[in-house]
Amino acid sequence: MPRNPTTGVFTRVSNSFSDPISGTVIDPNDAAAYYADIDNGLTNAMPKEPTVLTANGAISAGTPAAVIQKAAPSASAFTLPSVTLQNGIPLTIVDWSTGVTAHTITLTPAGAETIMQAATFTVYSNSAQLGSVTLYPSTTLNGWYV
Repeated sequence: MPRNPTTGVFTRVSNSFSDPISGTVIDPNDAAAYYADIDNGLTNAMPKEPTVLTANGAISAGTPAAVIQKAAPSASAFTLPSVTLQNGIPLTIVDWSTGVTAHTITLTPAGAETIMQAATFTVYSNSAQLGSVTLYPSTTLNGWYV
């Protein structure tokens, strides 16, 4: 079975009955890489426990859900991961704080990216309604949309 060094594909030229047929066999290393990509995609698609945020800061790339948990907060600020590093994974942000009367959550995208074409995006919570938003990353739009 000759192997193409560029593609890593083996080409079979005949079967056990000596009839000429054409076929390919994938290099085991290439096959392992393909299955790893599929495995990662399926793993990322499965529901996960949310990341709990107790202090202002950056949200890690690949996070599907972030829950803000503070006691009697008035203002919070978080930086979103780059849309490229988020790898197409939507990001849901939920306020799960206690003692909320008026909580302003400011979200800032990475670098020159935007959220709905704005430099920041604000989520509001009060005692009657805790806030949440789901943001969708778009490399085409160079930012996030709701």
